[in-house]
Amino acid sequence: MTGWPRLTEEERRAILLVEALGLLHDVGKLTDYFLLDKCGGGTFSYQLVTDPQAVHSQVGALDDYASKTWQQWSRWRSAVTPYSSFPAIAETLAEATFRWGEESYSLAELPMFARPRPRIQNADWRSALGKTMRPALVVGAMHGIAHYEKEGGTKQTNYAAMCRASAFGDEQFINETAGATTLNDAYASLPVAALRDGATWERAAWLAVMRQKLELGIADTRRPTNEVTLWDWGYTVASLAKAALAWIAQNGWPDGGPGDIYFRTMSVTIDRLEIYRNTDKITDLLGLRDALDESYRKLQVLLEEEFGLGNRFYHDETGAYYLLPDIAFTEEDIARIRSCFPLDLLPHIDFGQPGDRIRARDLDQENTPHADLVERLLRLVAIPRKRAQEIAPPVFTDSGTAEQLHATWTAHGARPKNAERCAACGLRPVAYPDDDAALEAGVTLAGRADGDTARDRHLCRVCLDRRGRPARDWYRDRRRTVWTDEVADDNGRLALFVGALDLDGWLDASLISTLVVSEENGRPKEAKNPSPARIYRIAETARSFWSETVAGLDGVIGQPLYRIAIQPSPADVAALNDDAGLLRYHAYEINVDGVLLAVMWDGERFVTTENLAYFVSRWKPEAADGEGDDPFPLLRNSLNGSRFEVMEPAGYDEISTPRAAFRVQETERLEAFTPVIDLMTEPSLCMTLVPADKAMAVANWVKGRYEKQMGRVRDRLPMHMGLVFFPRRTPIRSVLDAGRRMLGMAGEWLWQAWTVDSVAAAPSGVQRVTFDNGVCWDVPTKALDGTDDRWYPYFLSAAPATPTATIGLTDLCHVTDLAAGSKVFVRPSRFDYEFLDTTGRTYDIAYDPATGRRLSRPTRPYPLEHLETLDKVWDDFQTLSRSQRYQVVQAIEATSAEWNLNFAARGASSAFGQFVADTLAGAAWPKGKKWHQLSKPDRSRLVDAGIRGDLTDVVEIHMQILKEREPAANQAPVSEQQ
Repeated sequence: MTGWPRLTEEERRAILLVEALGLLHDVGKLTDYFLLDKCGGGTFSYQLVTDPQAVHSQVGALDDYASKTWQQWSRWRSAVTPYSSFPAIAETLAEATFRWGEESYSLAELPMFARPRPRIQNADWRSALGKTMRPALVVGAMHGIAHYEKEGGTKQTNYAAMCRASAFGDEQFINETAGATTLNDAYASLPVAALRDGATWERAAWLAVMRQKLELGIADTRRPTNEVTLWDWGYTVASLAKAALAWIAQNGWPDGGPGDIYFRTMSVTIDRLEIYRNTDKITDLLGLRDALDESYRKLQVLLEEEFGLGNRFYHDETGAYYLLPDIAFTEEDIARIRSCFPLDLLPHIDFGQPGDRIRARDLDQENTPHADLVERLLRLVAIPRKRAQEIAPPVFTDSGTAEQLHATWTAHGARPKNAERCAACGLRPVAYPDDDAALEAGVTLAGRADGDTARDRHLCRVCLDRRGRPARDWYRDRRRTVWTDEVADDNGRLALFVGALDLDGWLDASLISTLVVSEENGRPKEAKNPSPARIYRIAETARSFWSETVAGLDGVIGQPLYRIAIQPSPADVAALNDDAGLLRYHAYEINVDGVLLAVMWDGERFVTTENLAYFVSRWKPEAADGEGDDPFPLLRNSLNGSRFEVMEPAGYDEISTPRAAFRVQETERLEAFTPVIDLMTEPSLCMTLVPADKAMAVANWVKGRYEKQMGRVRDRLPMHMGLVFFPRRTPIRSVLDAGRRMLGMAGEWLWQAWTVDSVAAAPSGVQRVTFDNGVCWDVPTKALDGTDDRWYPYFLSAAPATPTATIGLTDLCHVTDLAAGSKVFVRPSRFDYEFLDTTGRTYDIAYDPATGRRLSRPTRPYPLEHLETLDKVWDDFQTLSRSQRYQVVQAIEATSAEWNLNFAARGASSAFGQFVADTLAGAAWPKGKKWHQLSKPDRSRLVDAGIRGDLTDVVEIHMQILKEREPAANQAPVSEQQ
């Protein structure tokens, strides 16, 4: 084995500039001229980013292939072109130069050759132009396998209403108003000048800007192939071309051309959920997250820039997946990868099996059967990802690592066997290292991470340093929070929102065949082809869904909260820093009349880090009467001029200890913030902390977004949602353990047979499908401009035999063709919740691995659609007085237990159903809300809820967990006859 190539600076620059060519080769489509041309509003040759006659002024002998190509370019030059419309871009590309072997190129010479057409790929360009044009030919060959551009579809003819779709059919207008020139502006401002700069070129920042601009454009204007953006296609082409050039750099030009180059996926994986689950404090978790993110950034620089091997093609909570050339690796190469990670966060590195490599030409969608494409694309993401989920990465991956960790215990004299381990990582000794010289390679510590403070907090200095960094970053941008006490609601409770999209069938490409390109006689004729670019687009659509969801929580949470700053006297500031040794950006507590107020010390003042309304409710000073809902006046009047103790925060179930005392000089109201902590937003998983009293609103809002953006394919793309409610002092490890357990509600790969009860067209371009199990779906049937959607909203009339089986077009039924009695197969979405009143409650969250049914709560998980039903049940039930609600629920549940009825028996027993109805009818309903005054559907819903146990659940959620106040409209119960 020779290992990965060690590139010269010249070779590295060449590969990175050809990568840029991959992104730019189709950039002529990033114009309004391109959209107008496709609508019949002009003639535009988008292929000519630069002028072939200007950059190739000396032309020699042209063979037949080259002659036909040159003639076509001459015809294209007579139309409007990108180079004639944006000459500055073409001129700048001419200044970005590199050498490939003995040949010199500028980027301006190459875009027109970066095409998969045989006459370009097979022409003798050395005779014609004195150069082989091989860098561009590689890009052109990869263009042909990254995606398929000849699928047909329906032409969009209205430029002003031209749409860009998501991977699942949800559309946006490219130009919001007629005549807008947003794409032209994006093209004109492309950051191509950076490509001239060589060593000073900041690739990561450049890619971020390029992505922002290229995502505005689409590779194809026809429906439904308008879902792949220029970024999706360009990045996939660039990644393949980069890996291909790295292969060529070591092996030379392949005899059969670029199609004979082999690729493979390398996975560098760490189970983030497991790593996070080993932390007690949120700051430890966030510190670990930042450390992992930084390690993966280092890995990107190593593989993508220093080695120039390829790009990260996919990443999620399991790790990073790189598309690389099939080149032998050495132990030295593996050691370089591991060097990007700290000892306690070492990843599992997997290059796959010998049969996992993929030959470039075997991904040619034009000449490869659909089933074969699916089998080969499995090796791109699905198989490596499944293997990563099955492998628990060991910490001690080799003897060298074990020796390094052993050295942390023997440095500066052997420690006793019972020496305390770090409470965060569990590997290093508390207060390690005694001397910075003993630190692991690549690790540096801030001065605040000293040994004494580490001992006080039962941490090694490495973890102490990690803990301080999230707080430091938060202090610089305090619009969000990193403190769970601030996320807690006015009752001191939080909720972990867990959202999971089941993408397995999409990442393995098997479900792409359920997306129809064209019809014949009202039946599907042609399905979308799977491609690397489509898989990338699917993953990034899901990632955007979750990131935009978290960003939009401000509007769901409602009015933002605020903090206060508590300013000690100047003398006390000096004493707190010098004598007490308070650490900047670390958490402390202020003892206010025996009630602890969570704060952070910034070196000059304390900034509160908890929900102030909840603090006041615990403090309960006499002065609170008449102060209203705003706690700041009360806090200011009570704190100013008073003397308080600063406390060292204690661990779970421990007692805080005093550190110092100070007098408050003044208090100041600070800026508002949104009480949300985003823990994870990956394509298939989102975990976010929100106030408990907003959790149900968040769940309903996310469900609405899912139904709008993914409602066309909801039968094939289920979303599972869980809420873990908990008191603010619950260890974060227990919360995350509960969240991880909730992922089990999905069960194994499972298609359920559902029977349609009724179908009806509903307003706003949806088809309302009601199933005989009571679930009702509003499935979108119109594109954004009102065109009938005959591409996405299909149901399966037969279940696939295996998870990766190809789904035939004859097994698809359009939603508008459904009728009462139709049998379809769906993958249901689900919802569950739990309240961790004790940490041991996490063990109640266990599901049957086959069905996803809750073992201890057979009524759960609910269908996701049941969220709306639960809300309606509560709206009606809460009109009863508090005591009446409890009496009704207790009577129902006591009778169920006395009659020894399980979940199935409750539903089958007519006697029990009658008892529930009689109990509800006999309750003391208030005036104006009598039982007989409720609508028949409302009464039926309440009775069904009592039979299923939903009434018990809504009482638990709203009265016991959320502690909701009595509605103002509630009147005292009356005893008159119902």
